[in-house]
Amino acid sequence: MHVRITELTSRGLTRRRAQQAYSELAARDDGTDITIRLDDAELLSLSFLDELVAKLAEGGLLPRVTFAVDRPDYVNRLRRVRDARDVELFRNEGDQRRPVSPKSAPKLIEVQDPGDPGDEL
Repeated sequence: MHVRITELTSRGLTRRRAQQAYSELAARDDGTDITIRLDDAELLSLSFLDELVAKLAEGGLLPRVTFAVDRPDYVNRLRRVRDARDVELFRNEGDQRRPVSPKSAPKLIEVQDPGDPGDEL
């Protein structure tokens, strides 16, 4: 089953809208793999995606879901939800279904300790 997020809800801003989107998706579920196109949404908030993923996981649909998304900001939000919920999410990359990679941890800069100037005695 392929569905655009805009077919499930008019706006992707609140947790309540995510619950409504999940209910609509669950009502349409035909037992096959589910692809949800996110890019056609004008705005998807992090809280909307978080709640949608939570509901998909609760309802047992999440393993069958692939998010079709190219917008870097939406991919980043999926990464944040993946990390926060510790779930495996999938997205389309070209013609392939791939796991959403973890959000990269910030690079730590190693600072050399110049030592105490008195250490050279």
